[in-house]
Amino acid sequence: MNNKKNQYILIAVVTFLLLIVIALTIYFIITNHHNNDKSMNVKINQIYSSDYNLEFMGDYYLGTYEDNNINVIINKNGEEIYTSVNNLYYDHIYMLKDGNHLIYNIKDNILNAYIFDGKTISFLYSIEGATNIKPIICNNSYQEYIIGFVSLIDNNTYIYNILDGKRLELNDIIIIGDNIINDTYYVRNDEYLIVKNKDNLMGAIDYTGKVIIDFKYKNLINTYHNSFVALNEKDKYGLLSNTSEEILKFNYNAIDIYPNYYLVVNNNNKIAIYNKKYEKVTNYNMNYDPLITFDLRNTLNSLKLYEAGGRLYVINNNSEDFNKTEYERHNLYVINNGKIIKTINQIGFNINGLIYYYDKDYNINIFDTDFNQLFTTKLNDVKTINDIKYISNNIININYLNNKDEVVNKYYQSNGEETSFNLGTFLFKYDEYQGYIKEENNYKTLTIYDNDNQKLNSITGKKIKINGNYLIVDNAIYEIIKEGNN
Repeated sequence: MNNKKNQYILIAVVTFLLLIVIALTIYFIITNHHNNDKSMNVKINQIYSSDYNLEFMGDYYLGTYEDNNINVIINKNGEEIYTSVNNLYYDHIYMLKDGNHLIYNIKDNILNAYIFDGKTISFLYSIEGATNIKPIICNNSYQEYIIGFVSLIDNNTYIYNILDGKRLELNDIIIIGDNIINDTYYVRNDEYLIVKNKDNLMGAIDYTGKVIIDFKYKNLINTYHNSFVALNEKDKYGLLSNTSEEILKFNYNAIDIYPNYYLVVNNNNKIAIYNKKYEKVTNYNMNYDPLITFDLRNTLNSLKLYEAGGRLYVINNNSEDFNKTEYERHNLYVINNGKIIKTINQIGFNINGLIYYYDKDYNINIFDTDFNQLFTTKLNDVKTINDIKYISNNIININYLNNKDEVVNKYYQSNGEETSFNLGTFLFKYDEYQGYIKEENNYKTLTIYDNDNQKLNSITGKKIKINGNYLIVDNAIYEIIKEGNN
């Protein structure tokens, strides 16, 4: 009897142990499978170190002992591809269209230009009497590069060829940049310049001084597509080709420019979209509120267009927070295949990886770029909303000023649940990971997290700069390398 009882106990113990083994096996299989699917390692590999001060120069690095002097140039493999015993002082370094770099300085009223071709630095030319010289930069939404210099003396313009320094003199003509920032002229087209004559009428010339568009317009601006938006003497906008052909006749109250589209406003203050081939994408069935006088160079223009999630979003007056103008209409139009599929009337809109809008009481509605609603929330004590954006895979940051002009950050999960978030100041985000920086006792720590906010790696230094997946930390260069599965 006892033997039989012992047998039952033994069988029970063996069965229990077997069940534990099976459970543990299943657990480790699941865990291992999960880890294999999710495992990712981000390395921060040092590729160069020295006692130089280091700065980014496009895809290269400058090593200097003194500010604005070049002692060495390093490539992204950490190789010193140019060294010099004599310091080369520079005021500015710009990319050229062919990928080389133009280096120049201005000393004793003489501009000295050099070219770096990826191997060595060669002297190009000197320009004497370099009075009030400013660079002309082409920014065509795809790349940015220097295309010339300009000097304005009295009412005359002097344009200098970027490759040989030869000067073109234009009497009683002033160059007008599409944008002018920090004494730099930015243009959208590298073939033509917008200029104004002594009668304050605008036209366009090429770099030989040949007139492309006659001087007869109150306003003129380059587009991205070898065309010009112009304002005539009757305060009507039209669109011209580079041969002065009227692509769109002068019948419009506004024409705003985007890389792939134009927003065109007719006499009834209705908006239509045209594509870059000047074909109509929508009819004139969106409202325009012209409380701010439309101006081609006015950054406060209330027309906005975004492309996200395969849709177009047209905003008429995106936010009263932005410029304190009380608009009569606030419209966000969602357009798919040329049709308006949704119209939203609120006081604030924006699109930045997320789509959101809010009312005067700061009830905020947040959507993803497929226009699926994520959540709604309400803010109190708000003066201005600065931004609402993803800062990780599932964390959304709302940044705003309160009525005491204090910056406030609130953090939410994608389901709308408010959460504490103390990873530091957001610095960058890639699809698989993001970086945050904290500063303490004059040291900065960059920490890299995955999209579930799990720490992957970190690095500390007194100086940290980032360009893509490359870092300068103090006197060393590092590359951020992702390994593993997503």
